[in-house]
Amino acid sequence: MAKLPTQKRIEQSEVPRTEPRLLVFINAFADAVYTALSGNLTFSENFASQKKQLSFETLSDYSAGNFSQISFPKTIRTRAEGVILMQIYENGVSNYTPIKNGVYVDWYENAENIIIGFVTGLEDSTSYTMNVRVF
Repeated sequence: MAKLPTQKRIEQSEVPRTEPRLLVFINAFADAVYTALSGNLTFSENFASQKKQLSFETLSDYSAGNFSQISFPKTIRTRAEGVILMQIYENGVSNYTPIKNGVYVDWYENAENIIIGFVTGLEDSTSYTMNVRVF
């Protein structure tokens, strides 16, 4: 990301024909944006979102396309627009082992619940924990 400019305000002397009250509004807005951007925007503080940790085990015939749906209540007040898979790992493994297949979460919203219908790229009969963000 590009660095923020060092100049945060517009002075009346720089735009002498501008209404002073307009500059007050523009500078207040610019200060708020500068502060937000320089303070590292986060999902939890700046966007309607929900973080959820889920543990599950794939079925013995998962590789044949079978999966037990995962459902959890949605806590954001707006309609869900996306579910981001932030992390997934195999449970009970002492050394980190990367998942080498592409992992994707197929989901839909039903009433006030998020339903995960399938997670790609996993192994049969294996226990996983995943962290998702609903926004």
